[in-house]
Formats: sequence, C-alpha cells, structure tokens
Amino acid sequence: MRAETSFSDPTAQLLNRRITGGSTLSQMKQLLSFLLFDAGLLRDPLLIYAILSSISRAALIFSINETAATLAQSMWPIVFLLISAACSLFFGHLSRVRGHSVVKQVQHDMRRAMSRRLLAADIDFMLRHDKGHVYTVMTQEIQAVSSSSINLIEAAEALLLLMICIPYLFWISWFSGLAALVAVAIGTSGFVFAELPARRLVERANSSTARFVDRVSDMLAGWMELRLRKSRRVDLARDIDDAIGEVRDLSIEAERRFSTSQAFGQAALIGLICMVVLLLPRFQGADTTEMFQVMTVVLLAYGPIELVFKALPRLSRSVAAYRKIGDVVFDLQSRQVEPSEDTDTLSTHGFNTIELRNVTAHVGEGGAAGAGQEDAFVLGPVNLILKPGENVFFTGGNGSGKSTLMSLICGLRSPDSGEILMDGMAVGPDNIADFRGLFSAVLGEFHLFRNPYGLNKTEQKTLAEMIETLGLKHRVDLVDGAFSTLALSTGQRRRLALAVATAEKRPVIILDEYAADQDPESRAFFYDVLLRKMRDTGQLVLVVTHDEQEYYKSDRLIKMDQGRIVSDQQNPPAKTG
Repeated sequence: MRAETSFSDPTAQLLNRRITGGSTLSQMKQLLSFLLFDAGLLRDPLLIYAILSSISRAALIFSINETAATLAQSMWPIVFLLISAACSLFFGHLSRVRGHSVVKQVQHDMRRAMSRRLLAADIDFMLRHDKGHVYTVMTQEIQAVSSSSINLIEAAEALLLLMICIPYLFWISWFSGLAALVAVAIGTSGFVFAELPARRLVERANSSTARFVDRVSDMLAGWMELRLRKSRRVDLARDIDDAIGEVRDLSIEAERRFSTSQAFGQAALIGLICMVVLLLPRFQGADTTEMFQVMTVVLLAYGPIELVFKALPRLSRSVAAYRKIGDVVFDLQSRQVEPSEDTDTLSTHGFNTIELRNVTAHVGEGGAAGAGQEDAFVLGPVNLILKPGENVFFTGGNGSGKSTLMSLICGLRSPDSGEILMDGMAVGPDNIADFRGLFSAVLGEFHLFRNPYGLNKTEQKTLAEMIETLGLKHRVDLVDGAFSTLALSTGQRRRLALAVATAEKRPVIILDEYAADQDPESRAFFYDVLLRKMRDTGQLVLVVTHDEQEYYKSDRLIKMDQGRIVSDQQNPPAKTG
C-alpha cells in the first residue's frame, strides 16, 4: 500500500508525472511542471526576486539611454539610473542567494522523500535493483534535477528581460528588433538540433556511472577474494576501466554536442552585434545616439540571452536525470509496505501461531523470488506451524532451502503461492510490515550498523549487558550511542549481531548458521545456555544449523531436502547433565 508521509514530499507528484517518452518539448514540459509546481518554485520568493531583477535591469538599460539623450535638459534620468542600478544589484544578489537555498532545499526534500520510500520498499525491490543504479539516482540524478531549478529561474529571468528588450529595440529601430528575433531563433534551433542525441548520450553515461559504482562496491566488499586471485583482480580492473572509459567518452561526446548548440547561440549574438554596427547605419541611417541606444540594449542583454542558451543544455541533462529518478520512484511506489501507526503492537503482544500453508517460492538469478525461470530453485510446498516457547532447529544440505524458508517465515520474501497466517489471519500487504515486527534475526548475510538504530535506552542497556555476556567487552563497547569499532573477526561480528538481536526482545528470533563461525567455548555457551534462556522467556527460536551433535538440544528438529520438509521431529526435553 502507499506509504503515508508527513513531510514535504516533492517526489509524490513525480510518480504521476513519470517521463515515458514523447517529444523533447513534452519531456521538458514535464520537468518544468515538476520544478514549478511539485518542488514549489512557483510559490517561492525566488521567482519574485528574479522578476524584480529583470525589471530593474530593463530599467537600467532604459535609464542609460535616457540619460545619454537628455543629460543636458534634465536630472531625473540620472536619479532613475542610480535607482535602477542599485535595484539591479540588490535583487540580483537576493536572487543568487535565494537560488542556492532553493537548490539545496529541493535536493533535501527529494533525498528525504526518496530515502523514506527506499526504507519502506518491499524486499522484491531490493533484490531486483542494482545498488549502483539506486545510488546514482539518490546522489547524482537528484543533484542534477535540483540544480536545474536555478537554471530554470535564470532562464526565466533572461526571457523576461528579452520580452521587455525586444519591443524596446523595435521602438528604437525596427531593424534591430528584427535582428534580435532572428538571433534568438538561430540560437534556439541550434539547441533543438543537438538536444536529443546529446541527452541520449547523457543517459548512457549515467548508466555507465551506475555500473562503476557497483564495481567500487565490489572492490570494497570483496577485498579478501580479490587478494586471493590475481586473475580476478585483473578482470575486475578491466571491467572498471570499461565503465569509467564509457563515462568519459560518452560525457565528452554529449558535451561536444551541447557545446555545438551553445556555439549556435553565441554566433547568433555576435552576428547580432555585427549587424547592428555594420548594417543599421546603412539601412536606417541611424545616428550616433540611436546606435548608442541599440548597442546599450544589446550589450546589457547579451549576458542574460547567453544564460538562456547555457540553461537549455543543463535542463536537457536534467530531463535525463528526471527520467531515471522517475523510473526508480515509479517502481518504488508499487512496492511500498508501510507499518500501521503502532509498529510495536505485535512485538509487544506476541502471537499464538505462525502457519505456512502450501507455501511455494521460486528462487532464480540473484536470489530473487518469483523469478519465473525454468531452472529456478523451487521451495515447497511447505506446510508448517510454529508456536512460541520452542527451540526449532532446521537442518539439511547446502541448497536445500533453509535460508529461503527463513526469509519467507519472517516476511522478507512473499510466497509465489500459498499463504502465511498469524493466529489464523492471512499475512498480506496491509499487515506484512507489522508482521515483520515480530522478528529479530542474525541472517547468513547480515549487516552491522555503526549505530544500533531503533533501540531505546532500556534496550541499549540490555545490549551493553549482552556484549559483556558474549565475551566482546574487551573489543567493542557502546560509546555515545554507537559501537566503538566494527573492526572485528567474523565470529565476533556475528556475536555482536546476536547481542543486538537479543536486545530487541522480539517474540521470534532467527539465527542462520550462527554457530558456524564461533570458537568451541562460544558455541557451547550458545547451545547450552543462551538458546535455553531465550526459549524459557517465551521466544520462538529458529536455528539453522549443521551441528549434528547438538540436534538433541532442540525442542523440534526439521530436516529439509531439495526445497521440501522431509521430517519434522519433536525431541524430548533437552539433557541437563
């Protein structure tokens, strides 16, 4: 279901304005609509500052001409000139300062909204999207779109000035006004000619950047594997070279095309000046005063006109970024799961039964469930009932489906068929997030956060006690609400993850191959003391293990093979001696 947000969320309407194709003008229009209405530029003081800056600059041009024409007859043009100059400087300064604030605010709002959606995304989204693609959207693409807001305002400011100056030029000299219109038309045609192929190159460069980010992640996460084999390092280095080479080449080519479009605009402006100087006296017999007035308009409007030609390519780049953001947000929107108002209700009150009824899941490439591939691993059908106060061991060969079953039980995957029930009620999109609140876990691929997010003061106190209980006090501690270090051995990291999971005191705890990385003393403490203690508090403890000598210490032993439960055995009470 759709995530409910109480914060400024300019990406909310982006979901309904996703760019799916159409002409360049249509796509640019969608981006402008987002910036003006959804990002709030139309309601921001920046727009007023930009309008006043344009008007004061136009007034400055007019007052310069009037001063030159009437200096000997009157002093009011001089006063008007000074006022116009001061206003132009003042409102220009306000516009620049406010423009920077707007860029950062739009960036803040978009990243905040995207982060909230990513945190509420269902597991399928996380399994099916490359991290590099999502990372570049959260950083590079949002940066490009937010920066385009100031480009839009600069272009609007310049266009307003043109709307004032061109009629003024016609009033001074129809030839000059016509020449200005021709110059603007030539500059715009250059942009139209180069924009589409250049934007496609930008989109390809962005995709290559995402691939490079993925390879950087490989370098950092797989550093041990890379040190063990030179050929692996060589292949990864080649892949990195290809990615960054594509980014370089595509970006350079895109910039070359954009630069060509800007050259059209600059050539048109230079041509305008040349026409005024060379042709105006011949066609209209303009005197010195008229020439001075025309050149004043052209030269003072030159910068703003050039800004328009520079802003158009930047807005085009932003269209490419906007499309990528829209694709990710559109997919995120269809995979949102948001908890109810009281997210801890289930974890506080617990449950009586969790039942898997005829559950199946297809696991294909990348571990994604529901892949629909013919050679995908099939889990199930699984029929299973779990109750509080049990230590349930799951065993079986590698690839038998134990970890996949754990992800189904705790709601991190959705079954392709069958249903999961809690106390007889089906678990679905409306309550899956609350259902997950029943669980804490140390999964096979766990992640340790530097800060134990989500733990209240009482839970942090329990965490500190568990760190000492698990023999980690000499290596790591809580300092100002964060772990003093995460530079630990694999076994120590897993013990620290267990300390966090137990501190949460959830009704169900899942431990996937926890003991595999532990020394004999820690393993014995886990099986003989800790598991029994958690069960006695009423927790349901689900343990994936290959330790055959410890099977008898479970209350229930479930064996799996080729995605199916082949035996479900109740054990007698564990030995005490």
